[in-house]
Amino acid sequence: MFANINLNELDQYAKHELKCKDYFRCMDDIVILCENKQSAQNTLNKITVFLKENLGLTLNSKTNIFKDIQGVNFCGYKINEKRLKIRNTSKYRMKRKLRLYTKELRVKLLSCKSFNR
Repeated sequence: MFANINLNELDQYAKHELKCKDYFRCMDDIVILCENKQSAQNTLNKITVFLKENLGLTLNSKTNIFKDIQGVNFCGYKINEKRLKIRNTSKYRMKRKLRLYTKELRVKLLSCKSFNR
């Protein structure tokens, strides 16, 4: 909730000032689609300055510009121009949790109702 409240100013800036039509944010993960590399670099520079001056924030080291063919990791998925694919780390995490819940269900540490939820 804190990210949504704190980054609302960035959302408004990106949509209204920078006119980013394809702007997506989930918590602190942001994807912005641009026409070309130069446009992407300009947008990134403007957002970096806005975050520093207005919100006192900096972008982390994972911030990067990707070609559409490469795809981008966003919200547990690898998204590119042709498909949406669940990341391997997300798959492993789900399998690990499922094994744990199944084990807890067998030894009665977890009820069927909780397991189904």
